[in-house]
Amino acid sequence: MDTLRKRFQNTDRSGHSISRMNPEEIADTLFCLCNAVEEGTLIQAAPENITIKEDGTVSVSQETGLNIYYAAPEIVLGKKNADKNSGWFTFGLLAYFVIYGRSYYEDNSFHIVNLQDMMANDSSLIMARGVKKEAQDVPSLLRLSIQKFTSWAPESRAKGAPVLLRAVEQYSAAAEISYRYLDQTVATETIMVSPPNANRTAGSAVSGDDGEMYFVSENVRIPFRPGKHRYIVNVDVSSNGHYERYLCIQPSTQQKKTKLMKLDTDVQMRKIEVDRRSGQSYLFYVLTGDPVLQKTIHEEYKFHVDIPADEGVDSSLLQITYDPTNGYEVVLYDRAGTEQISDNILHFEL
Repeated sequence: MDTLRKRFQNTDRSGHSISRMNPEEIADTLFCLCNAVEEGTLIQAAPENITIKEDGTVSVSQETGLNIYYAAPEIVLGKKNADKNSGWFTFGLLAYFVIYGRSYYEDNSFHIVNLQDMMANDSSLIMARGVKKEAQDVPSLLRLSIQKFTSWAPESRAKGAPVLLRAVEQYSAAAEISYRYLDQTVATETIMVSPPNANRTAGSAVSGDDGEMYFVSENVRIPFRPGKHRYIVNVDVSSNGHYERYLCIQPSTQQKKTKLMKLDTDVQMRKIEVDRRSGQSYLFYVLTGDPVLQKTIHEEYKFHVDIPADEGVDSSLLQITYDPTNGYEVVLYDRAGTEQISDNILHFEL
């Protein structure tokens, strides 16, 4: 696997990557990097020590000496340790490199020691000059998102994510699916994937190339990723297996998954108590299992919710509503039943 530098470096300094490369490859790379920051696996890194695997996961080597040139200003100035907010700033600089094939500092003859002076002149390191906030075309959206990611205000940077996703979602996404039975491909299918994903449901029928009927073994989520990507879906010769799906929630520091509700055809609502004395992150999983064998067949990471700390409140109620048609809704209430925080604490699906 090539590093980001090997894949995107523009040695002749001509134009930008969108004009000289497959634009869907650019969009897919930015999408994968964005998800890695959202997951917390990419906080501080440089193009030299980042690789993206075939399945879209991001790998970061530990050559930390390279990272300072893609670090957030508060890290460079020694004001705090790296966190997700600083990770978004790093992402903004990485996005610039992916799009233009060279670093922002190199492109603009800036040196990292000038950061203090630069912070006094603009709201962001990289400005999207001449781009309106309601812009819809891909280049404008990408410039606008990079501006938001490189804001000097750490708490404002995550606002770049939905802008970037609007740009990425303008590209087409295709999935080449190989249906496999006993390690043999019995059928193939190519589908177009709309955001956020497509699904292959456990027990659904697949017509094999050999004339036999097969059935999907477990629920498979096929994510929206620009371009064309390959996936393997395992199938069985019968649909007798009985599967159940559960929504599980756990604090990010907890290992054991706690089943919150069984997902079926009915709308359901549950409330859980959350500690507000310190900031807490909760992970939401969907598990598919065989209740007879008491075996987990498939585990799917869905999203996470950050619960901000509130010094004046010991605990609050996190209400999760599941609608088979519309998905999940997450709202935070205080003990008196007043809504405190709504969907802005719900991070986009990965």
